[in-house]
Amino acid sequence: MSAKEKGIKAANKYLQKGQIDKAIREYEKLLKSNSRDPRLRHKYAELLARKGSRDEALGEFGWVASYYEQGGFFPKAIAIYKQMLGIDPENADIHLQLGEIYQQQGKVSDAAQHFRKVTSHVESGGTLRD
Repeated sequence: MSAKEKGIKAANKYLQKGQIDKAIREYEKLLKSNSRDPRLRHKYAELLARKGSRDEALGEFGWVASYYEQGGFFPKAIAIYKQMLGIDPENADIHLQLGEIYQQQGKVSDAAQHFRKVTSHVESGGTLRD
């Protein structure tokens, strides 16, 4: 069994016991040597969200979504962005990303729905990051 498999197994044991903080620490150890593994970072993000570390979770989810988007795995990127909206439903940056992916995929009505959210946000005095 590899170190990665052992770490995941240990984290799962902690999760079964409801020890989210310990499971998170196991994933942090794993990420030190596997920082570019999107599945590990995705699980880590889910644990952070479960713990209530909203901003950290969104950062990790963002990395994973970007990784999949850059790799051309658009359905996976869309799924991650939707998870992010579950944490922060009014985040215009996430809606913009989703709108752009849907537009690239030729899903005009889905893209328009997200672009309308962005427009609404900006019209109400919000801003988008450069």
